[in-house]
Formats: sequence, structure tokens, C-alpha cells
Amino acid sequence: GINAEYGGGVMSLLLYPLGSILRSVGRSVENTGAILRGKNSKFDLWELNRHQRVLKVGRFAPRVQEEVFVAPNALVAGNVKLSERVAVGFGSSLRGDIGEILIGFSSTIGDRVFINPAVRTGVSDSKVTIGDFTSIGSGSIIFPSKIGSETVIAPRTKILTGAEIGNLSIVDYGSIVAEGQKIPNGQLWRGAPATFVRELTEEEQAVLRETALTNYAAYLRCVFQSQAFTTAEKDDIMDYLAIGKKSQDYVDVLRDKAVAGGWKHPIG
Repeated sequence: GINAEYGGGVMSLLLYPLGSILRSVGRSVENTGAILRGKNSKFDLWELNRHQRVLKVGRFAPRVQEEVFVAPNALVAGNVKLSERVAVGFGSSLRGDIGEILIGFSSTIGDRVFINPAVRTGVSDSKVTIGDFTSIGSGSIIFPSKIGSETVIAPRTKILTGAEIGNLSIVDYGSIVAEGQKIPNGQLWRGAPATFVRELTEEEQAVLRETALTNYAAYLRCVFQSQAFTTAEKDDIMDYLAIGKKSQDYVDVLRDKAVAGGWKHPIG
């Protein structure tokens, strides 16, 4: 208790409320100073979030590459590798303290996603692997599994231990991919448990990469809110996204503007 921490008696009654007052004053001073700095104050306020987003656990520290976005209340802990241009959304938890998580180039992890590579007794591979340009929808839960490149895992999907999902595939909203299930390339699966629906057309497969790029751009919009953009530039961004112009070149432009506005690598 408080008495034990401060040695008890009158001293504890004095030090505890004094400490609370000083912490409150310190937070107020930090916020006021950031606002007075003007142009980049939003970035400063972002950094004042007390939550530690990237956390070393034991001897394992996350390997975070350049141009990665990790939301202020997300957690990336332990043996995790985030490749370039990965986005980890708000409230998501990547638990590399209990296994290994590998996420490929320009893949996006939506809001409130839980990636848990812990395994049951008798299962040897405690690893989650996600390929390049893959989108994991909000609210999904991923256990030890392998997910290919340019694949879309729709929101609130559960991927169970030992599942393997190929490239250029879609697992539909709210599905459950059973333990050990193998989903080939280029297919749509749906249901609980998920079952084969049909082959994806070439046109459908062609837009899966753009889904990841659009998601990444959407998270960058959180970084965009600074005076580095004029009102006209912000309107252009919104118009561009609204009419569906999704291209690698445009993502490059948005990223460069975010950097110019004060975005600090590697965690947003």
C-alpha cells in the first residue's frame, strides 16, 4: 500500500498527493508547450500518449522498418518483424512475447486485431506469417498460421492454429478458418467453419493489392493532420480517396507529404 511504499506515517500522507499534483502539472505544461510550438503541435500531442507501442520482451525487441505506422494505443511486443510500410491499427495487439510474428511489405493490420502465436501442446510452430500487400480486417483474431500475399482477411475473421491461406485470396466477413485448413491461391472462402465458395476472377485478384495500399493511405491520413497541408491539398486527398484512385504513386506522394509535415519514423 501507500504506507509501505513511503515508509508509513505522516510522510506518506504528504508525498502521495504532492506527487499526484506534480504529475498533473507536468502533463499540462507538456500539452501547453506543444500547442505553443504551432505547426507540428499535433505530432507532439500524439507523442505524449503514455502507452508504449513498441515493447521489448526479454531478449526479443520488435524489428520495425521505415515508414511503418503503429497507432498510439496499439501494442507490438517481443519477437515481431514489421516490414516497410506496414500499418498497425488502433487497439491492435501483436503478441510476439509468446511466439514469432512476421508481417510483409505494405500489409495492413486493421483496428482491434489480436495476433497471438501461442500454440497448444503438441503444436511445434509458434509463428504467424503474413505476406506482402495483405489486409487483415478489423476485429480479426489470428493464431499460428500462414497467410499469403495480396490476400484480404475480412473483418471479424478468426484464423485458427495451423491454417494456411494462399496468395490472392479472400476470407469473407466473420468467417472461421478451421485448424489445419489449407486455402489455395485465388479463392473466396466464407462461413464458420469457412468453406470454398468460388474462384476469384482475374479482375477481382487485380484489386487485392490496391486494398492494402488504400488501407495504408487511410492510416497515413491520421498523420496528415498538420499545417504542412493547405486546405486545398487536404481536399485533394479526400477527393482522390473518395473516387477510388488507388495507386502506388499516390501513396508515395501522401507519404512524402506526411514526412514533410513532421512524421517521425519508424512508428508514426
